[in-house]
Amino acid sequence: MSMPARAPSSRNLAVERMDANSRRDAILEAAIRVFAKGGFHGTTTDAVAREAGVSQSYVVRLFGSKLTLFLEVVELAMDRVHATFVGAIASRAFDPRAQMSWQRLRVAYAALVADRHLLMLLMHAFSASSIDEVSAVCRRCLGRIYTTLAATGATDEQVRDFLARGMLLKVMVAVGAPEHLDDETPLAPLTAFTLGQPSDPKNHEAKMSAATASPVPATRLRDDLPVGTQLTVLVVHAHPDDEASQTGGTLARYAAEGHRVVLVTCTDGRMGDTDAGIKPGSPGHEPRAVARVRMAELAQSTAALGVGEVMSLGYEDSGMPVDAAEILPTAFSQLPLAPLVSRMVDLMNLVQPDVVVTYPANGLSGHPDHIRTHEVTVAACRSYTASAQGRDPSSGGPWLYFIAISRSGLVRLHDTVRSAGYEGWLPPLELGTVDEDITTAIDVRSFREQKRQALESHTSQADARALLQLFSMPGGLGDNEYFIHVDADADDNAVRSP
Repeated sequence: MSMPARAPSSRNLAVERMDANSRRDAILEAAIRVFAKGGFHGTTTDAVAREAGVSQSYVVRLFGSKLTLFLEVVELAMDRVHATFVGAIASRAFDPRAQMSWQRLRVAYAALVADRHLLMLLMHAFSASSIDEVSAVCRRCLGRIYTTLAATGATDEQVRDFLARGMLLKVMVAVGAPEHLDDETPLAPLTAFTLGQPSDPKNHEAKMSAATASPVPATRLRDDLPVGTQLTVLVVHAHPDDEASQTGGTLARYAAEGHRVVLVTCTDGRMGDTDAGIKPGSPGHEPRAVARVRMAELAQSTAALGVGEVMSLGYEDSGMPVDAAEILPTAFSQLPLAPLVSRMVDLMNLVQPDVVVTYPANGLSGHPDHIRTHEVTVAACRSYTASAQGRDPSSGGPWLYFIAISRSGLVRLHDTVRSAGYEGWLPPLELGTVDEDITTAIDVRSFREQKRQALESHTSQADARALLQLFSMPGGLGDNEYFIHVDADADDNAVRSP
């Protein structure tokens, strides 16, 4: 599916198109970026206004003073930290006696502070706490985080140690220590400990030793390694519900087999349907309320799949309007590529994946957020591979896969369900990949029930409901999920040689 060419964006025009809440949100996001650079004392309301594309008088009229604006920005940042912990705790049963439960929180928090603007804003908030109003906000927000962690049944000592390590993690990320984990420096063991990783850096070269050619399609995501090798699998999707419909069986299988499975969802899904079926742009559609519903659905879906490490990057869903010019410039697909890639590289440095899974160049569906997810993930994978090795990128790094749909499988699906009298929506045949290009087929027959439960979690969305209906029909969905193994440094359509 081809999208219309993007219209030139203008911050001022964008602000005029926004409603009052969206305008306020856009200014707060701009303020995070500006305060992150200059802190409270080194920032002016005029600088925030210029970043947001509005007048200084408008900012002052809306917030009253620089201090009021800063307090609101600090509270927003702290709210995101709190929401990250709440989401990580709710995503799967939390046992304070289990290190994996705490590791789940550490990974989610590390992904959050990989956003350098948010990270530096938090650092500046603590450093400005000589101002009584700022220190009061920080104390209140930290108290709420403490209460949430303590409510899991953790002891005071466990919560204290977790928060202390979180403070250390902020410092490590701020000085770029995770990017130099493989360097032989005194900080390497401390960084590894802070990230919850073994102190010895991964031996990428050993794991990427020469592999013999395997049959096509392969049945494992890393068939160069012995069966039973524990992998870290990073799956990057655009929206809540994509994880269930496109990779649900694979996520469930690899998690059940004891591999470390990390799911990243780039957007908040705010441009989806409401739980009453109201479409974006229609009366009664409130994007932030939709986002809250969809993030709750994501937590339920990933719990069904057994995925314990879920990172929501929180970018605004672009939607898929008829005219691409209608997409707001604050949406994920419209944001500058470089900062998005930088954040994803930081995340990869923290996770250290053996496998990365995302969409092909067309986003599989043509959705602008899917396409942007592809662009960000592929560029980040290239950068991460090169920097992590310090050598020829071909000597190591994660294996990159694009999600695929079997063309022959789609044809069989159409024939089977139509002959059974089904008249509902079906995935278009154009979405299919010719079978010769598919390199990997993961058998997910034993995880059909988990995938069904994950799809059922997203029933506020018409697409998920349609797929759930197909899933319940005999022959409605295949026994495999398909992927294309590619070379991150080659053309988007180039299949990687075994």
